[in-house]
Amino acid sequence: MFSRAALLSLVLFPLAAAAATAAVIRVPQDHPTIQAAVNAAGAGDEIVVAKGNWDMVLINGKTNLVLRGKPGCAIVPSAAGNGIELQNCTGVILERLAVRNATAFGILISNSQDVLVNRCSVINPALTGIATSAGSAIRIEKNSVRGAAGAGISLPSSRSVVQGNDISDCQNDGIGVGGAFNVVRGNRVKECNRGIAISGGPDNLVIENKLDRAENDGISVFGAARNHVQGNRVTRPGQAGIAVSSADNTLLIENVVIKAGANGITVVNSDYARLLRNRSSRAQESGIIFSSSDDGLAMDNLAANSKLDGFMLFSSDRCHVMENRAVHSKLDGFRLSSVQDDVLVRNTAKKSKGQGLETFGSSGVVLVDNRF
Repeated sequence: MFSRAALLSLVLFPLAAAAATAAVIRVPQDHPTIQAAVNAAGAGDEIVVAKGNWDMVLINGKTNLVLRGKPGCAIVPSAAGNGIELQNCTGVILERLAVRNATAFGILISNSQDVLVNRCSVINPALTGIATSAGSAIRIEKNSVRGAAGAGISLPSSRSVVQGNDISDCQNDGIGVGGAFNVVRGNRVKECNRGIAISGGPDNLVIENKLDRAENDGISVFGAARNHVQGNRVTRPGQAGIAVSSADNTLLIENVVIKAGANGITVVNSDYARLLRNRSSRAQESGIIFSSSDDGLAMDNLAANSKLDGFMLFSSDRCHVMENRAVHSKLDGFRLSSVQDDVLVRNTAKKSKGQGLETFGSSGVVLVDNRF
């Protein structure tokens, strides 16, 4: 029988051996280039890169590797390609690296798991700033992306996190999500085509982001079921503040939309949508719209100072509209057109220039304790 000391030595020895083999590799002191250091690195090693401009780097098949830049470290590719590319990696950390003027992606992560990209900056890539492909458990946190000719961050991966990033002046989406079960939280996106766009991927959480001056929609959810959009602030989008299209069971909670260039919140061809405690103010068109979206719920939402209607339901049957407020609408507070069996309970319309409630071609509408 082994003694307790012998058992402990058997458990601890592999850990001690692994710790003994891990190394800190310095560029240029130990290797003249980042690529040479990566090629020489083993599992558990850390590469520290000094100040200066460095060429593009490919990290392929590495495990538990850290690549960290010191202040003033920048990757400026000398030829066409990506700034940093990860392939087939597990447990890799990229930290405090700057990538400038890549002719393709700034940072591309493919077929990799458990990767962290933290406090990096990507400036003026010809394609997307930070992109993933066919991976999972990827964390993109506290990075800066500016001037991407494509998207700021593209996330077709699943079960990943995009959090606390600053993204500006991208010609495509600030953050594009195509995978499932991702979290997009606390990011700041300014002056991109769309702020955040979910396309096709179900079961994502978009929470507490700030979207400013998107050229198109602030937040777009298209063709993607069961997505949860909560506590976001959308300011001065060129089109809708939040646009939901062909996306059943979308949940919108406590979002704020200010000065939308079109409608504040639009739900189109999306059944079973739930809108709870959202606020739209000063929309150039209507505050909140359900169009061809059946069995929806709108409860405790506010539409203020809309240039058209406060709330509009068009060809949306069996919807429940409860305890909402329309204030200072330039047209009607609530407008129902071609709906059937909708239920309106305890809604309020104040100071509308049109009617408090206007209905056209509708049947079976139930009104309970409203103040129009």
